[in-house]
Parts: sequence; structure tokens; C-alpha cells
Amino acid sequence: MKSFKELQGQFVCRFEFLENRINDLQECLKSTNASLLNNLESCSSKYESDAAKRFEVIDKKLTNLLNNSIATTTANDEASIQAKTMLRRQAQECIRAATDATARTERASNVKVRGLTEVNTTNDENSFIEMCKDVFDITVTVNDLRRVGRVPSAGSTTAKPRPLIVKLTNAQQRNVLLQKSHLLKKTTRFCNVFIGPDLTRLQEEEAFELRKECRSRNADLSEDEHESNPFVVYKNRILRRSEIRKPSREIDI
Repeated sequence: MKSFKELQGQFVCRFEFLENRINDLQECLKSTNASLLNNLESCSSKYESDAAKRFEVIDKKLTNLLNNSIATTTANDEASIQAKTMLRRQAQECIRAATDATARTERASNVKVRGLTEVNTTNDENSFIEMCKDVFDITVTVNDLRRVGRVPSAGSTTAKPRPLIVKLTNAQQRNVLLQKSHLLKKTTRFCNVFIGPDLTRLQEEEAFELRKECRSRNADLSEDEHESNPFVVYKNRILRRSEIRKPSREIDI
């Protein structure tokens, strides 16, 4: 019969073997995940590049075709010129809508962070992860971030930090962050930071027009009502403040 020390030694050896095996499997999973992310990133970049090139080629061909068609039309045929001009405008609008739809798909898992102190890429990643944990109680790791980068500077010399674009690995995380973004203004450290969707150019134009309409409605009110600005833009709609359910949760960071 084996002694207790022999059994104990065998158990320790077996435990160490299993522990090493688990570590090997974890490293293998990390390598596999990294490979999958790289492949997805490569496919996504290739798709974005191919789509942009195809739309550019279509736009040039259509413009050339319509220009040639109008050029061959007699100067007296005003109705024909107007019809073809309208056709060109409609075709360009279709191309713009198709390009915008592609861009929305590409940005489905993106968020745009404004007001976050700018240092470097590594610091941006750490600041974003820390903010998600402290403010939203959401655990985000480096593996959850497909891409993190600042919007290129437009030549401004102000010290205002550039917007940060964060591409997450899935749209569900992005939606949760947007739902909880109101918690930022309840904090001390991140009260001047804002998180929103990464809008396309067309969406930004639509949002601008919505804000313009909202300001117009407030301006048309009586003087007493106008001071409180009762109309606000909320979830792509113009609503009265009283119609919005206010969150009750408060945190102090």
C-alpha cells in the first residue's frame, strides 16, 4: 500500500500537469482569438476599401454619361436638359444613400467619445476601459476593442481634445454604452465627457437639421416658456423635457 507522502506526491504532479495543460489551452485560445480578430479586421478593411472604390467608379461613370448626354442636347431643348439634370440629381442621391448605408453598417459597433483627455493611443485605450468600469460598471478588455483612434485634426490649434472613435467587437456592447451614457454627467471626473454614436455625414446633416428645428420651436414659444427651452432632441426625436423619463441613479467618481 502506498504511503501518504507517495500519494501526495502523485497528486501534486497530476495537479501541476493539469495546471500546465490549462495554461497551454489559454494561450492557444488567446492566439486563436487574436488570429480571428486580425482576419475580421482584414476582411472589414478590404470590404470598406472595395465598396468605396466601386461607388467612386459608378459615380464617375454616371456623371460622364449624363454630361455627354446633356452636351449633345440642343440649346433649345430646355425640357430635355431639365429632365436629365433631375435624373442626374436623383442618381447622385441614390449613390449617396447607398454609400451612407454601407457606412452605417461599418459603424454599427462604433462609439464616438468627446471630451476625453488626449495623450496617446495606449492611454486612450486605458482611459476608455477605466471609464467603462468605473462609470457604467461594464468590463471592457483590450480584446473587446477592434480599433481605437482620434479623429484627424482639421488644423485647429485649440487645446480641445479630438473626438475618440472606438470600434468594439460587437454592436451589443455599443448599445449598452449608449444607453448608460447619461451617467457620465453624474460623475466628477467624466462630467465633461460625452459618448454618442459614430454618425455618418448624412446622419450628421439630419441631426443638424433636427437641432435647428428644435431651436426654432423653442424660439416660437412665449417669453416665459422660451427661457426654459422645453423642447429638446432625444433619440432622433423632438420632445418636451417633461416627456423624457429621467434616470434616478447617481454615482460619485
